[in-house]
Amino acid sequence: MKTPKAFALGMIASSLLVCPMMAQTTQFVGATSDPVNANLRLRSGSVPPQPGVELFVFDPLGSPTPGDPPYGTKYTLTFKTSEQPASVVAIPGKVLSYAYSTGTSGDPAFPDELVIEFTHGPYAGGVEAELPGPPSDFSIAIIPADGTGIPASLRGSYMATNISPLAWKLIPPSGASISFGFEITGNNGQVAFFDLFVPDSLIADWSAWLGRSLTREDLALFSNNEQASTRFARVEGANPGALIEIQLSFNPTSNLVLDLIEPDPSQPEPASAKSFARPKALPPLAKVKKRLTVGEAPVLSLLATSRVVPYRRKVTLYGWARYGAPGEIVKITQQSRIATRGPKQAVIKKLHLDADGKFVTSIKMLKTDKFKASHVSAGGIASTTRPLRITVRGGGRN
Repeated sequence: MKTPKAFALGMIASSLLVCPMMAQTTQFVGATSDPVNANLRLRSGSVPPQPGVELFVFDPLGSPTPGDPPYGTKYTLTFKTSEQPASVVAIPGKVLSYAYSTGTSGDPAFPDELVIEFTHGPYAGGVEAELPGPPSDFSIAIIPADGTGIPASLRGSYMATNISPLAWKLIPPSGASISFGFEITGNNGQVAFFDLFVPDSLIADWSAWLGRSLTREDLALFSNNEQASTRFARVEGANPGALIEIQLSFNPTSNLVLDLIEPDPSQPEPASAKSFARPKALPPLAKVKKRLTVGEAPVLSLLATSRVVPYRRKVTLYGWARYGAPGEIVKITQQSRIATRGPKQAVIKKLHLDADGKFVTSIKMLKTDKFKASHVSAGGIASTTRPLRITVRGGGRN
């Protein structure tokens, strides 16, 4: 791998996108890249997705002499700032590292520095025609802690995805709801990745609100308020916390997320940014919004891929046991069997938990029914879910 080299970039004297009632908090300083991209420039005239956000849009092709940087180019982007942002949003690509230092910029007006290491990637399919600029652009959004509901403990958080840079909105935590995340919008059926970093400072804040200690093992990702994953990785260093990386489909009838699949190095390299410079017109697709939030995981959850299914069609039931260990048993009971055979005979499945505390099963539906999950941990913690109703349409007796 080549060593990144510094290259000159024009500086913008005023913020690109500042809400009229808010002062500028951040200025872009410069960047290095690997491989070297001397054509990178800052693009002006973009509009932020929500008030108060400062949005910096970068053109990796530059002008008047376009380059051809491949996707996978790593950029180290440096900003000087007057305060640590509440959150950073990077689109489209992955945040590799986040570093914030105080009193290091040499500018009294913006005394601190924020350094984001970022790998540029392609947008999700079907996004190109909707973008405010060329699809070769990428963006870094800075969300200040505005004092109107965004707590200081959120500082250090970031989100990265490959949807449109204008198709998201921050959902800040509050004392009434210990959850934090983003509402994101995509085309029906579109698949995108979504990375969310939760700093230790926010987990500590939640612990104080609840009066008990939380760790990353106690967190869950929720899609439209239904538990979707617990696959958080521990991140150490100067900005420690918990990171979740998932893929999701913008399917209006499902809240399932997919495990992140690492790219196969034997496959051809993705198309370059230059090949997407002139997007073709695409037919409009229905928009789907997803609320992806992180909060405290329930002790035991039971969900279904669909709450309404055709007669004799299988439905997948799944969930997580927060205090479960791999191999422990979760019992699934069916309400109609309790009425006819008694509680013991009502157990239709005995499922083993995997390494993430998850269980999955499929059931053929012949009539509308209710299901429960129950689990007893090795430590003696017993839990049972509320009834989950699955409605059967057509062909059978409801």
